[in-house]
Amino acid sequence: MSGRWRTGGSLFSVLVLLIGGVVAASAFTGQSTDGTAHHAGVRRLIVQNPGGRITVRAGGPQVTVRHHLEWAMTRPWLVERRDGPALTLLAACTPPTGVYVSVDCSVRYDIEVPPDIDVDLTASGPIAVTGVRGQVTVQSG
Repeated sequence: MSGRWRTGGSLFSVLVLLIGGVVAASAFTGQSTDGTAHHAGVRRLIVQNPGGRITVRAGGPQVTVRHHLEWAMTRPWLVERRDGPALTLLAACTPPTGVYVSVDCSVRYDIEVPPDIDVDLTASGPIAVTGVRGQVTVQSG
Protein backbone atom coordinates (compact mmCIF):
# COMPACT_ATOMS: atom_id res chain seq x y z
CA MET A 1 0.00 0.00 0.00
CA SER A 2 2.83 2.44 0.75
CA GLY A 3 4.19 2.02 -2.83
CA ARG A 4 0.86 3.18 -4.22
CA TRP A 5 0.89 6.21 -1.94
CA ARG A 6 4.41 7.13 -3.04
CA THR A 7 3.50 6.80 -6.71
CA GLY A 8 0.27 8.75 -6.25
CA GLY A 9 2.03 11.41 -4.19
CA SER A 10 4.78 11.75 -6.78
CA LEU A 11 2.28 12.13 -9.62
CA PHE A 12 0.33 14.70 -7.62
CA SER A 13 3.54 16.66 -6.90
CA VAL A 14 4.49 16.68 -10.59
CA LEU A 15 1.00 17.88 -11.51
CA VAL A 16 1.11 20.70 -8.94
CA LEU A 17 4.56 21.80 -10.15
CA LEU A 18 3.42 21.71 -13.79
CA ILE A 19 0.32 23.81 -13.11
CA GLY A 20 2.36 26.22 -10.99
CA GLY A 21 4.89 26.57 -13.81
CA VAL A 22 2.16 27.37 -16.34
CA VAL A 23 0.62 29.99 -14.04
CA ALA A 24 4.02 31.54 -13.29
CA ALA A 25 4.94 31.64 -16.98
CA SER A 26 1.65 33.32 -17.81
CA ALA A 27 2.40 36.10 -15.33
CA PHE A 28 5.49 36.98 -17.36
CA THR A 29 3.99 36.56 -20.83
CA GLY A 30 0.77 38.59 -20.50
CA GLN A 31 -0.03 40.46 -23.68
CA SER A 32 -2.74 42.74 -25.03
CA THR A 33 -3.76 44.37 -28.29
CA ASP A 34 -6.51 46.57 -29.69
CA GLY A 35 -8.13 46.60 -33.11
CA THR A 36 -10.80 48.50 -35.04
CA ALA A 37 -12.85 47.55 -38.10
CA HIS A 38 -15.59 49.40 -40.02
CA HIS A 39 -18.50 47.73 -41.84
CA ALA A 40 -21.03 49.56 -44.04
CA GLY A 41 -24.51 48.27 -44.94
CA VAL A 42 -25.00 46.06 -41.87
CA ARG A 43 -28.66 45.52 -40.83
CA ARG A 44 -28.11 42.70 -38.33
CA LEU A 45 -25.25 42.20 -35.86
CA ILE A 46 -24.55 38.87 -34.15
CA VAL A 47 -21.84 38.72 -31.48
CA GLN A 48 -20.76 35.60 -29.57
CA ASN A 49 -18.12 36.37 -26.94
CA PRO A 50 -17.66 33.65 -24.32
CA GLY A 51 -14.39 35.38 -23.36
CA GLY A 52 -15.70 38.67 -21.99
CA ARG A 53 -18.03 41.62 -22.32
CA ILE A 54 -19.92 43.48 -25.06
CA THR A 55 -20.93 47.14 -25.21
CA VAL A 56 -23.15 48.31 -28.09
CA ARG A 57 -24.31 51.89 -28.59
CA ALA A 58 -26.15 53.67 -31.38
CA GLY A 59 -24.02 55.97 -33.49
CA GLY A 60 -23.35 56.64 -37.16
CA PRO A 61 -24.44 54.96 -40.40
CA GLN A 62 -21.89 52.12 -40.27
CA VAL A 63 -20.84 49.51 -37.71
CA THR A 64 -17.55 50.28 -35.98
CA VAL A 65 -16.09 47.34 -34.04
CA ARG A 66 -13.37 47.97 -31.48
CA HIS A 67 -11.91 45.02 -29.64
CA HIS A 68 -9.43 44.74 -26.80
CA LEU A 69 -7.70 41.39 -26.25
CA GLU A 70 -5.74 40.28 -23.20
CA TRP A 71 -4.04 36.90 -22.88
CA ALA A 72 -1.14 34.83 -21.71
CA MET A 73 0.09 31.76 -23.58
CA THR A 74 -2.54 31.59 -26.39
CA ARG A 75 -3.95 34.66 -28.17
CA PRO A 76 -7.78 34.82 -28.35
CA TRP A 77 -9.33 33.71 -31.62
CA LEU A 78 -11.50 36.24 -33.51
CA VAL A 79 -13.66 35.86 -36.63
CA GLU A 80 -15.60 38.58 -38.47
CA ARG A 81 -17.95 37.02 -41.02
CA ARG A 82 -20.24 38.88 -43.41
CA ASP A 83 -23.33 37.23 -44.94
CA GLY A 84 -25.24 39.86 -46.93
CA PRO A 85 -26.56 42.47 -44.48
CA ALA A 86 -25.60 40.33 -41.44
CA LEU A 87 -22.27 40.70 -39.62
CA THR A 88 -21.22 37.95 -37.21
CA LEU A 89 -18.41 38.42 -34.69
CA LEU A 90 -17.07 35.35 -32.93
CA ALA A 91 -14.50 35.40 -30.15
CA ALA A 92 -13.01 32.52 -28.18
CA CYS A 93 -10.08 32.00 -25.86
CA THR A 94 -9.12 28.85 -27.73
CA PRO A 95 -9.36 28.10 -31.46
CA PRO A 96 -11.92 25.48 -32.52
CA THR A 97 -9.25 22.88 -33.34
CA GLY A 98 -6.08 21.70 -31.67
CA VAL A 99 -4.92 21.71 -28.07
CA TYR A 100 -4.06 25.08 -26.57
CA VAL A 101 -3.38 26.45 -23.10
CA SER A 102 -5.41 29.57 -22.34
CA VAL A 103 -4.60 31.57 -19.22
CA ASP A 104 -5.91 35.03 -18.29
CA CYS A 105 -7.82 35.38 -21.55
CA SER A 106 -10.40 38.09 -22.17
CA VAL A 107 -12.03 39.78 -25.15
CA ARG A 108 -13.86 43.10 -24.88
CA TYR A 109 -16.02 44.43 -27.71
CA ASP A 110 -17.06 48.10 -27.91
CA ILE A 111 -19.32 48.47 -30.94
CA GLU A 112 -21.03 51.51 -32.47
CA VAL A 113 -24.02 50.70 -34.71
CA PRO A 114 -26.78 52.44 -36.69
CA PRO A 115 -29.78 53.02 -34.37
CA ASP A 116 -32.22 50.79 -36.34
CA ILE A 117 -30.00 47.68 -36.49
CA ASP A 118 -31.06 44.31 -35.02
CA VAL A 119 -28.56 42.85 -32.53
CA ASP A 120 -28.14 39.35 -31.10
CA LEU A 121 -25.53 39.30 -28.33
CA THR A 122 -24.10 36.45 -26.25
CA ALA A 123 -21.28 36.90 -23.71
CA SER A 124 -19.84 35.43 -20.53
CA GLY A 125 -19.49 38.91 -19.05
CA PRO A 126 -21.67 42.00 -18.90
CA ILE A 127 -23.62 43.19 -21.95
CA ALA A 128 -24.72 46.82 -22.34
CA VAL A 129 -26.90 48.18 -25.17
CA THR A 130 -27.68 51.90 -25.50
CA GLY A 131 -29.85 53.74 -28.04
CA VAL A 132 -30.57 50.77 -30.33
CA ARG A 133 -34.16 50.81 -31.67
CA GLY A 134 -34.02 47.53 -33.62
CA GLN A 135 -34.72 44.09 -32.16
CA VAL A 136 -32.30 43.31 -29.30
CA THR A 137 -31.60 39.77 -28.04
CA VAL A 138 -29.18 39.34 -25.11
CA GLN A 139 -27.78 36.23 -23.37
CA SER A 140 -25.25 36.81 -20.60
CA GLY A 141 -23.72 34.58 -18.00
